[in-house]
Amino acid sequence: MDRKLEGMFPILATPFNDDGSIDWDSQKRLIQYLIERGVHGIVMLANASEGYTLSDSEKKKLIELAAKEIEGRVPLVVTVSHFSSEVASEHANYAENMGAFAVMSYPPFFGQWSPDTEGIREYFDRLSNAIKIPIIYQDHPLSGVKMPASALAEIAKRVDRLRYIKTEFVDTLGKIPALNRLAENSLDGVFGGAGGLNYIHELEVGACGNMPACYMSKVLSDVFNHHRAARKKEAERIFFKHLPLISFELYHGGRYMVKEILKKNGIIKSTYCRHKAPKSWHEVNLKALNNLLSKYDLNTF
Repeated sequence: MDRKLEGMFPILATPFNDDGSIDWDSQKRLIQYLIERGVHGIVMLANASEGYTLSDSEKKKLIELAAKEIEGRVPLVVTVSHFSSEVASEHANYAENMGAFAVMSYPPFFGQWSPDTEGIREYFDRLSNAIKIPIIYQDHPLSGVKMPASALAEIAKRVDRLRYIKTEFVDTLGKIPALNRLAENSLDGVFGGAGGLNYIHELEVGACGNMPACYMSKVLSDVFNHHRAARKKEAERIFFKHLPLISFELYHGGRYMVKEILKKNGIIKSTYCRHKAPKSWHEVNLKALNNLLSKYDLNTF
């Protein structure tokens, strides 16, 4: 697939059984479902995948399964974030050998420990030297690393395979055009995130796509397709119709909401997450979610 990454790249949820083990059959169904819904690519082992709860052996098995199920029909992006550049490079090399189109990583951090700008550049440089596929820098406040567009653009210029940046929750409407301008030809694109909260606006200022959760993939794929085809009014109509769901996910539902919707659509069997949900989720938020979903046709998601 000798092409640039662009479009709607949902973060693949990791389905679990009620006992916390991985539900491999549901994972297969979810991958096929996303491809059938017209996504432009798939991202795995990221935050919305609960990648931070998975063992290294589980990650390898999931990468192998995803690559086999996708069969090259859309680009596969694998998250390889790790505090150690050696371990991140090992994971990236494995993902590349399994058929990943690109890898994505945070800058290295461990709690409040993080390197300076030069240390971040060295981390991505080592990652770049270990593989031959593109790297996506994940610019997210969770890492605690605050990088202005100028610094990110400079790193992109100096790291050969760092071709994309995913930026979210950090003034994306200002940062996306600044990155595209300052990085010159060093970047192939800048993705938005944050569940797609600013999706339509990010496309307007030059984003190449978005990496949201995977419960509403046809809707958000259609937004991109209409926007790129200069049917902006239709893109806006679809986006703003579904914006309340995106907002609810970000501020109330999170992983639990994603899995509730996937289960309602018959894609996964269990809503189990590997981190305990707050009591308010089932008592209050679930009731509010069901009320919100009653206003939509889930078959169109």
